[in-house]
Amino acid sequence: MRERQLLYGQCWEDAACLLAALDPGPHSQLLSIASGGENSLALLIRPGVRVLAIDRSPAQIAALELKVAAFRHLDHGEMLQLLGAHPVERQRRQQLYRRCLPHLSPETAAFWERDPRWLGWGVLPEARFERYLGLFRRVVLPLLHGPGRCDRLSRQALMERPANERRAWYDQHWDGWRWRGLFRLFFNRALLGHLGTDPACVRYGEGNQAEALLAEVRRVMVSGDPARNPYLHWILLGRYGTALPLALQPEAFQRIRARLDQLRWRPLSLEAWLEQDAMAEREWQGPFTGFNLSNVLEYMAPQQAGQLLAALHRRAAPGARLVLWNRLARRDASLAPAGTWKSLDPLAASLGAGNQIPFYRRLVVAEALGVPAHPRPPGPDGMVPRSGGLAAGAGRNAGA
Repeated sequence: MRERQLLYGQCWEDAACLLAALDPGPHSQLLSIASGGENSLALLIRPGVRVLAIDRSPAQIAALELKVAAFRHLDHGEMLQLLGAHPVERQRRQQLYRRCLPHLSPETAAFWERDPRWLGWGVLPEARFERYLGLFRRVVLPLLHGPGRCDRLSRQALMERPANERRAWYDQHWDGWRWRGLFRLFFNRALLGHLGTDPACVRYGEGNQAEALLAEVRRVMVSGDPARNPYLHWILLGRYGTALPLALQPEAFQRIRARLDQLRWRPLSLEAWLEQDAMAEREWQGPFTGFNLSNVLEYMAPQQAGQLLAALHRRAAPGARLVLWNRLARRDASLAPAGTWKSLDPLAASLGAGNQIPFYRRLVVAEALGVPAHPRPPGPDGMVPRSGGLAAGAGRNAGA
């Protein structure tokens, strides 16, 4: 893994699915893989939640820390400008960065100032995976539609229209042998691993990755609502427009900003975090009630993934939720020792059907069985808290 390189400028797992799957209530203590940072921030939308974000890559921790500083010290529009969600002149972005700089750790400040090119376009488009998507947008789509028609057709693909009209438009104007051939070439496993992410990310799994992604693209463009899909906007246009990921929506901004003190981050791999003494960090004593694992189990052999799930169970409260994503490698509760995790397949299938991002074909949700060494922290009334529904305004694309 290229730990010193920023692989992801933003999170490419649907935060609305994540929040609904974890369903954290007051007094929840969550572990979250940092990745691009937005999904760890989105967990703060729910009141009373504490989040520990970890990542083996110091670069991803630097991205999260910069975004925390932007949430805390800029207004909503300025935050979007700094990160690159909206186009802005480099000088303006540099001014915004200088306002955040005093609030960054020396390590994070050194990371960003070591390569100031990101100030030109922002963090969101300048990481490795987003540059790969930019290459797809600038090179592959013009080959498909022609330079003069590419932007116009991309905009048409994102127009609001009934589902039957979306299907007809997709089949007539987008799908075809040229689209399928170029997509299979660009998103094959080897090219994505070497240019888009990291070879370790695509080492395991069976089947044809490009075919799986192609089916997911059709799903989000036909069965989903492209007009309200911020991730599809980014893939096709290189910007969000009026549709924003959950953590970046105006309605979420103030809630997250008010709860940033409930978020901590550490440059640790999941394995290193599990190996450390749970009592060594007094702030995080007690069991965790939820785990956002992104797709980290796909980097591991099945036996190693099973051992990690067993170790996670030892840090889990009864009924704790675990959420992870599969591209090709099947990584789920079936790999864990018996009596530790129960798959919540109906819930995962229901939420996965509305997943707005085409890069994974399977959402996995599991629940901890048994009673670990530490009970779930009781609420102020002495009762074990139960999670509730989505907070008002925290549903999919609220306010988009």
